[in-house]
Amino acid sequence: MVFPRITLRSVLPVLLLPFSILGCSSGLRQPVMNPNPLTVSGNWEITSSSAQAAPLPQLSGSFSGNSSAITGLFHTTVAGACITPQTIVTLSGKADADLRLSLTSTPFDDGSVLTITGTLVADGHSISDASYNVVGGSCAFAAGDGSSVAPMIVTQ
Repeated sequence: MVFPRITLRSVLPVLLLPFSILGCSSGLRQPVMNPNPLTVSGNWEITSSSAQAAPLPQLSGSFSGNSSAITGLFHTTVAGACITPQTIVTLSGKADADLRLSLTSTPFDDGSVLTITGTLVADGHSISDASYNVVGGSCAFAAGDGSSVAPMIVTQ
């Protein structure tokens, strides 16, 4: 019985076939950035009637930038909140390619940090499925139901 001679030239196409089909980095996905950032600007109001949000039930302020880089300056408009209306809460963050928004404040008052999450609506003028939370300091939301995240309404 005679066996055919196997050479590198004869097996090279078979060895390279998976790379030609899948590509060299098929398992490595780069994060998708929003190719058309939405303008997010103007005056906004954040409110919640949730018991968890009692320390900071309402904020008013402004956002500027676009969905790739959003900044905001907010203050409370409610007497009896955990901070005075003169305390400025500075927020920054962005939305991903699916317009899921994540904003975080710099520490304010005595170490409180506010986070806001939700989905930026395609017109850039509202946020749906929005919630917020404050951890640390005197404004921390209590975990009454096992979760300290409070649903909120965001309007412009």
